[in-house]
Formats: sequence, C-alpha cells, structure tokens
Amino acid sequence: MVSHGNLTQAVFAIMAVPGSRTACWPSTPAASRPSTGDRVIAVTHQVPVVPVAIQGTGGIWPPGRRAIRPGQARPVAGRPLQTTGLTHHDVDRLRDQAWDVICSAHRSLVTAM
Repeated sequence: MVSHGNLTQAVFAIMAVPGSRTACWPSTPAASRPSTGDRVIAVTHQVPVVPVAIQGTGGIWPPGRRAIRPGQARPVAGRPLQTTGLTHHDVDRLRDQAWDVICSAHRSLVTAM
C-alpha cells in the first residue's frame, strides 16, 4: 500500500445514487447530477472510483418523509473506474462516466424486478 497522507491506494472513492425512478432519465441535466467531490478526491489521490447503484431506497426512505422504514435495498457495484493520470480537468468527464454506469445498472435492476 502506498500512503497518500491519510489515504492509501487501497481506499476507493464511492459514488452512490439511490434508486429513483427519475434519477437516471435521459433528460436529467448534468447540473442535477451528483456533485463531483468524491471524484475530486479520487483524482487527487489517484484512486479508482467505484460506481454503485442502489435500488429500493424509495420504499425505505420515501421522498418528503423524515422517518426511515424497514425494507430491502439492493446495491450493485460497477467496475472500478481508474483515475491514474487524470487531473482536475477530467473530473466532470469521470462524473459522467460513473453516472452512465450507475444508470445502466439501475435500468437493469428495474427491468429485472
């Protein structure tokens, strides 16, 4: 393991998007997509990003509700996206790449249900 301050190469930045029927519509503007903070950290420390789609969170924590209810959610992790050689100029492209993987996994989960 190579140390980068408090981070090591064994640490992954994870981007998770809750299962939402509207989160991955093609019309979702890039500005409404998740922030790039986790990708900035991953690129800065040259560690991979693991895109994670989560299906079923709407039933556990419905929009507008304060209380979380019991239920089941299904996370699906995509292949790690490498950041070796990327700079802060690549963060938006990395965000979009991770978003595409998450939405593809989300569509597969919805189709399988």
